[in-house]
Amino acid sequence: KHVLCEKPIVTHPDELKRLQALAAGKNLIYAEAIMYLHTPARRAVLDILPELGEITGAHFDFSQLSSRYDELARGDTPNVFKPEMAGGALNDLGIYCVYPAVDFFGPPQDISAQAHRLSTGVDGTGAALFRYPKFTLSLAWSKLGQSRGVSQIIGTKGTLTIRSISQLQGITFCPRNGEARALAQPLQKHEVMSSEAQAFCDFILNRTPAASYAETCALTSRVAACMEAVRKAAAD
Repeated sequence: KHVLCEKPIVTHPDELKRLQALAAGKNLIYAEAIMYLHTPARRAVLDILPELGEITGAHFDFSQLSSRYDELARGDTPNVFKPEMAGGALNDLGIYCVYPAVDFFGPPQDISAQAHRLSTGVDGTGAALFRYPKFTLSLAWSKLGQSRGVSQIIGTKGTLTIRSISQLQGITFCPRNGEARALAQPLQKHEVMSSEAQAFCDFILNRTPAASYAETCALTSRVAACMEAVRKAAAD
């Protein structure tokens, strides 16, 4: 069967290589469900990046109080906080910071990371630095509290603010000289998720070029490698 897999698609890059090879050998589609990846907003961000000038810094934050946190506080252990279920904040939320980082800027030349471990052993919060040749991108994620800030990409000619990094919603371009303007039409969450479902169907029915699916698979592989690097850096 074709598979649209909830993120994270695997917990180790080698697993992804084996599964992608298995799917390819059977002419099947195997893709990761990432909300923003097939929305018009992604194209809008990629198109506007050159107008920011030289990128000098960026910060991506996805911190959201878990709906299961009260259960954890009472002494229960929901699956999302179990190490044997690959739970924790990085796998659940941090991936939504890693994906656009790798998507927009490519794999970093160096990664450092820290994590705050809960009593169950999984990370409740974490942060990472992705170092690129001319700037550093900071990433933060948490299941223990709600962020009220925005993610940003900062350049010499302007700044891009992003209210929701997971859905690429609420994007505003603020040029150094000029008026701020919104990018992309706001979407309801079901509309964002329908974009990934539509892309999945298009892959299956060959309604998009084969290169599009290949590029998606390659991005997924790069993200899986960076996720593993973050895990290792946070464990040191």
